[in-house]
Amino acid sequence: MATERSAAMIARRRFLWLAGAALAGSTHGVAQAAASAAVRAGAEGLFRVEAAKVPPEELRRVFAKANLGELQQELLRVLNVPPPGAPIRLVIGADATAHRKTVSQLRVATPYRRALYVRDRGQAVVLSYLHDELALDLRHEGTHALLHADQPALPLWLDEGIASYFQEPAPLRPAGGIHHDPLLRDLRGGRMTTLAELEQRSGLSDLTARDYRFAWAWTHYLLHGPHAATRTLWCRLEAGRRRQAIEPLALTLPREIPQPEAALRRHFLQEWPQRLEQAARFSSVRAG
Repeated sequence: MATERSAAMIARRRFLWLAGAALAGSTHGVAQAAASAAVRAGAEGLFRVEAAKVPPEELRRVFAKANLGELQQELLRVLNVPPPGAPIRLVIGADATAHRKTVSQLRVATPYRRALYVRDRGQAVVLSYLHDELALDLRHEGTHALLHADQPALPLWLDEGIASYFQEPAPLRPAGGIHHDPLLRDLRGGRMTTLAELEQRSGLSDLTARDYRFAWAWTHYLLHGPHAATRTLWCRLEAGRRRQAIEPLALTLPREIPQPEAALRRHFLQEWPQRLEQAARFSSVRAG
């Protein structure tokens, strides 16, 4: 598998983009060329859009920003998540009122949110409406839909952690977007949510804002930390894909990474910032 460990920071976005190039190829990924070509050729066709009373130019703008084709490619490349067997419905309302009406009609059991991934008569459906953060929401909920087609029994924290990671535009994913700075404050303040604690969360209403941050943080560590951590994630996903017996990552990760909570702290407070700095220096040398 050939994932890409990239990162950057120059006026944040430029830095991230440059470091992404500098660190390209330093991790592991798995994607067969034929499958990748198929995704590149028709990834947008994996989503069927239903958007009554939404101006077409607004839809084009949002979908250009969401870049769902890139999302599918990255899930395939990084986590070996294949394209789904059936199109995913994207139901986009003109406003919040239309969205609430659709959610009510589908009798969605999960708590109301501005964007939701649900199953309707066996079909994957993403529900939302036109608003400023729609592109981010489409990537987040689209990740859920694509993951669930491949992984029928993901623990809630990992499902949300992966979706939170991939909701950011590709150049910003390594730095973490909205979760990064609050997470650093948690870690510097001695606050920690362990994998064992996250494994106990069974419903969306159980998740706090800090739970979401640490779900993202553990996912980031599993993707960008030591190879043993990444291998543990891949094995977990492959077992789910094969419908095999699965142990919680709270049990399997400590066998590979002693004291994983301490490792997570080191990752964000020491190792990852150092790698970002190295990537920035490398990029500036190449640019100069």
